[in-house]
Amino acid sequence: MSDPSRTSSPRLAAVLVVCVAGVAARVQAQPDGVAGARSIAAQDDAAATAPAPVDEALEPAIVPDTEALEAGAQDASDDEAGLAVDPQSGEPVAPAEEDDPPPEEKPFAIIGFPFAFYLPETNFGFGLGVTMSMRIRRPEESSTYRWFRSNFTIGGAYTLNRQARLVLTPEFYLGPRIVVDGQTEFRHYPDRYYGLGRASDPNYQTYLERTIRSVTAVRYQVLPNFYAGGVLDVAVTDVDRPAQKDLAGNERPDTPDDDWLGTGAVAGESGSLVAGAGVSVVYDTRENPLMTKSGYFARLHALVYPNIEGRTARYGRVTLDARAFYPFHDGDLVLALQAVASIVVGDAPFNHLASAGGPVGMRSLPDGRYRDAVHSYAQAEFRFPIVWRFRGMVNLTAGSVFGPNSQDRPAQLAWGAGFGVRIVLVPERRLSVRGDLMFGAEGVRPIGFVHEAF
Repeated sequence: MSDPSRTSSPRLAAVLVVCVAGVAARVQAQPDGVAGARSIAAQDDAAATAPAPVDEALEPAIVPDTEALEAGAQDASDDEAGLAVDPQSGEPVAPAEEDDPPPEEKPFAIIGFPFAFYLPETNFGFGLGVTMSMRIRRPEESSTYRWFRSNFTIGGAYTLNRQARLVLTPEFYLGPRIVVDGQTEFRHYPDRYYGLGRASDPNYQTYLERTIRSVTAVRYQVLPNFYAGGVLDVAVTDVDRPAQKDLAGNERPDTPDDDWLGTGAVAGESGSLVAGAGVSVVYDTRENPLMTKSGYFARLHALVYPNIEGRTARYGRVTLDARAFYPFHDGDLVLALQAVASIVVGDAPFNHLASAGGPVGMRSLPDGRYRDAVHSYAQAEFRFPIVWRFRGMVNLTAGSVFGPNSQDRPAQLAWGAGFGVRIVLVPERRLSVRGDLMFGAEGVRPIGFVHEAF
């Protein structure tokens, strides 16, 4: 079969960051009042693989009615504008604009970070990420303003094993309460298929996957820190060149077998088209989503993928991601907790089943190591400073998959533990790169990536 080093996680997990450079170009505000705000740039799950989280809109600042003051109606104007009066001079005093950004923040920034990495599954790889962030102060009413920001991130990577991935992650505010975010991905990827359920073994079969996928969510702030709306998911996948042998040299059978692609037993083994819509709910009190020190985050997605004229797969998916962050010692020490559950009901293609592994969730396993109708895991991580811009972490993770493909195996947990180092490239925005070394039942797994895992 093909060389096992030709496959990799679709998230391009990387072990050795050979070179990382942060470049920031900031443009000063124009006279129309455009100014920056505190940095709360987007992410996941991933990535990670999921749409970027939403941050709360900032509260309005009060602007004095100077025309009425100049006209002489000072008392009435002061009351209407919400101005305090100096007891000695009798002159109005404008309140401090607490929502104004720190002076070092700019309204527009471009931050780029080229990187190189190595992993046995990928050989050497190279990538570039660029984030454009814009913060605007727009009037809501005649005398109130509200800060909000939009950003756009594009990242891509290529390995010497001819694996390529390009990801576009926009997040736009259409007003102080409406946010549109999501992720569009283009992937050309030699990948691994381990089989289905807990009975799958490490002797994977290689195949080539080409995917275009777009996930877009529109949410409205219904309560402080609470957003609700809809989400749309569309994906086209082509599966090609399933290997005739697995890693151990076993021949692909001629009869249907769900441990093998190309036998006619696996849904989506020749490609798939899926289109789904549903509900997206987010609760977010984190002070920064990239390197969080305090707050809570929860996201619920519930989607239905109908069969459209017999051309699309029919199934449903519910995903819940909950996180909590507890700071200690003035925020230098952080205990981060996460619990994730994903449930799929119906005839989903194999690469849309709930799956375990990757650089974000169960990091001790390669992406897609286990696939079934249900996957859940929990992880705890303790984060601490080392020196200068270096930070460290220790992690403990446990999880499993459940469903019809695992009924012949007793329930069991897959576990992982590890440690890692982060380098903070841009402290004011908490942009960082990380290197993790994870240990599990299947050995040691080194990972290098951008930003915290959660």
